[in-house]
Amino acid sequence: MSALSAVLFLSSCFPPPSLGRSADWVVTIKTNVVEKALNYPNSKLHPLIRTAVSFEQGLLEQTTVDKELAKKGGEPDIDIPQTLYEYHYSSHFRTVGMRRFKELIIKPGSTGVIRVSTSRSNLAQEEANAAASATVRLYLDLYMNKMPLRSIVVQGEIFDQFLQEMQRYGFRTFVVVPGQMVPALAVLNIRSEPSGRQQYLSYGL
Repeated sequence: MSALSAVLFLSSCFPPPSLGRSADWVVTIKTNVVEKALNYPNSKLHPLIRTAVSFEQGLLEQTTVDKELAKKGGEPDIDIPQTLYEYHYSSHFRTVGMRRFKELIIKPGSTGVIRVSTSRSNLAQEEANAAASATVRLYLDLYMNKMPLRSIVVQGEIFDQFLQEMQRYGFRTFVVVPGQMVPALAVLNIRSEPSGRQQYLSYGL
C-alpha cells in the first residue's frame, strides 16, 4: 500500500465531528512564474514557478446554544482571515522546494473547498502541474487534520490541463452513477469557475 493510500484509508476510519459556528473554509492555490529567479547561464531550475497556498475561515452567526455555552465558559471559535500557509516551488514539472509560514489552523471537522488558479503565462501546462501537485499535498494535509474537502474549484481556462496533471498522481476520471457505490480510496469533485463543467476523480479505483 502506498503512503497516499495508507493516509486515505486511515482518515476514512475517523468520521469528522459536526460543524460548529465556523463557516466552510477556503484554501486558495495560486501559481505564477518567478521571471528573474535562478535565471543564469545553464540554469536547470529556470523557469521557476511559485505556488502560493493560503487559507481562511469565517464565522457563522451565533445561535442561542452557542451563546449559552459561551456564558458557561465554552471556548469560542475564531474568525480566520486569509492567511498565507505555504509557498511551493517547482521547475520542469518537479517540486524543488517549499517554505511554510503558518500552521494550518482550520477548525477540525469543518468542510470546505480548494480554489485553484494560475497566472495564465506561456507555461500553462507547468503551472497546471504545479497547482495539481499542491492540491494533492493539501488534500493529504486537510484529511490528516480531519478537514473534509467538499470540492475543488478550478479556473476554467486550465480545467482540462489540471485534470490531466492530477492523473500524473494516480487520480482517474470516472462517471458517478446514482445509487452505485464507488470502490475507491478517495473521490474528488472538480468544478470549473465560471461554472459549467464538472468531473469526478478517484484514487485507488
